[in-house]
Amino acid sequence: MARYILWSFIALCLINFVLGDISCPRKCICGKASVDCSFKGFTTVPSDIDPDTETLDLQGNNITIVRRNYFTGLSKLKKLQLVDNNIEVIESGAFDDLVSLQNLRLNRNKLGELTDFLFANTPQLTRLDVSSNRVHSLRAFTLQGLSKLAELNLDHNHLSCVETGVLGDAPKLEIISLNGNNLTTMPADMFDSIRNLRILRLSDNFLNCDCNLAWLAKYLKLNKRLARFTKCSSPSNLHEKVMINLEQNQFRCPDGELRTEPVKCQLAAQTSVCPVKCDCSTPGVVNCRNAGLVSIPEQIPSTAKELRLDQNYLTSIPDETFAKLTSLETLDLSNNRISDVKAGAFNGLASLRKLILYENEISELPEGLFSGLSSLQMLLLNANEISCLRADSFEGLSQLHLLSLFDNKIKTIINGTFQPLTKLQTLHLASNPFQCDCHLIWIADYLAKHPVETSGARCVTPTSLKRRELVSLKSESGTCWGVGSPAADALLAACELNTICPSMCVCQGTAVDCSSLSLAQIPSDLPVHTTALNLSNNLLTEISHQAFNHLSHLQKLDLSHNKIVKIEANAFYENGKLQELQLSNNLLEKIKAQTFNGLKGLRTLMLRDNQLRCVDNSTFTNMPDLRLLSLYNNKITCLQPSAFSSLQLLTTL
Repeated sequence: MARYILWSFIALCLINFVLGDISCPRKCICGKASVDCSFKGFTTVPSDIDPDTETLDLQGNNITIVRRNYFTGLSKLKKLQLVDNNIEVIESGAFDDLVSLQNLRLNRNKLGELTDFLFANTPQLTRLDVSSNRVHSLRAFTLQGLSKLAELNLDHNHLSCVETGVLGDAPKLEIISLNGNNLTTMPADMFDSIRNLRILRLSDNFLNCDCNLAWLAKYLKLNKRLARFTKCSSPSNLHEKVMINLEQNQFRCPDGELRTEPVKCQLAAQTSVCPVKCDCSTPGVVNCRNAGLVSIPEQIPSTAKELRLDQNYLTSIPDETFAKLTSLETLDLSNNRISDVKAGAFNGLASLRKLILYENEISELPEGLFSGLSSLQMLLLNANEISCLRADSFEGLSQLHLLSLFDNKIKTIINGTFQPLTKLQTLHLASNPFQCDCHLIWIADYLAKHPVETSGARCVTPTSLKRRELVSLKSESGTCWGVGSPAADALLAACELNTICPSMCVCQGTAVDCSSLSLAQIPSDLPVHTTALNLSNNLLTEISHQAFNHLSHLQKLDLSHNKIVKIEANAFYENGKLQELQLSNNLLEKIKAQTFNGLKGLRTLMLRDNQLRCVDNSTFTNMPDLRLLSLYNNKITCLQPSAFSSLQLLTTL
């Protein structure tokens, strides 16, 4: 007896040694590389399935939606049974990890649609059974990636449309079964790409035997073993006639015209399955508030009129996110961490009335973001990081009543920004760092004519206007220092004006003043659209060839009263719009031939009070527009005969 107990113990240890690392979900039966979870009442796929599993049986459960992460890590799975569940939706990407899958059974469920590219990452799939579902169409990309598919069963669905090219990615098909559907026609030469077709079933459809289906009769006559008893349903004179018994001239179109354009199918109506972690108990409302979401659910009922996604951890809104929610009237995305909003994020929401985006991290409103929101009445963008508004930011929002831009980082607003808002009643602009210069002075007149601003928005800069209400500004109050104000207006309208100003410098419009700051280096964060730059009275000693490369809009540059001894070749090559260059009162002894390359628009060049000793024939070439050149108070002892011959427009030397 003791020996029996000992051997039993050893056997148990061996079993544990062999199987100890295999994870088996509760209620399931696990064998070597197989997991049987059939008829266990599961509503979701168990999460602890061993990654070495090759066969997984989940038939006869109550799984209604197949989530994207259900089969993560099961790269060795070869056979998957999902028969006899209540599956209505399979999320995009649900099968992406099943790279070894060979046999997939989805029959006897409630699927209404197979999304494009659903099988794109299952290249080993040879058998796909989706029979006895509610699939209404086969689109061009439905079978994308199934280059080894041999058997396709779509019997007893609701198929009424098959797109052109649907079988192009499955050239090795041997069996296609489409019995018991609602097909009235099929795209011409649908089976031409398939060379090894052995079995084709098309019975119990509603085929309309007109000229557009003549190709099928011809194909079946040439392949007599395929779909031998396929019958016509219409027209009435061909009802119940076996197709291969008909002549080509019997396939007629009433209008006599053969369809030549590719067949396209409409998307199925979206599922009414409620997203995980959300509540859909109130009719028309999908409540995903405070659900811990890090991304927007894909499967949202198309009947939703109100979608609450507030108080989550969302960071981005991709293009076309809500495109299928054509009935949506209220969308709440407040209190998230959204910083990235794509231009097409709200496409398709023509019925939307309320868009709530406050308490996020949005810094930019892409061009065309709100286009198409023709019914929008309330737009809340307060408590974000918005620093700029495009002139056309609110184009098309003719029904908008309330706009809140409270508590952002907006310094200025271009004239005409609010012009499309013809029904605006309330505008909140307070708690923004408004810079009351010539670019903003227009708003006082606008607010006088349209008394909609109710939050008491005030100026922050300049100091002389600090705390002045925008509505009380006068035209003489707003001035713009420097040059380029017209250019600044154009840049502001497109949100291309960089409002970041280097430390200790003063920026107004497109002019940047960094003078008298004892700078030993040129600031690296100069606004990209600077047109006037004052760096005089500093301690600069050298100008590198990359110093101003990004300042392609520069028109005026003052480098006077520094200690510059060297200017590298091509230092101003990217500054083709520069008109005035001040280099007086430095320590320059020599100017190389390529120093001023690229300055074809330069009109004024000041080099007085330096240590220049020689001017040769190549010093001032390639400056055809130069009018004023000052070399006063240098130490010039060498002046070549043709030193100024290329300066045809020079008037002052």
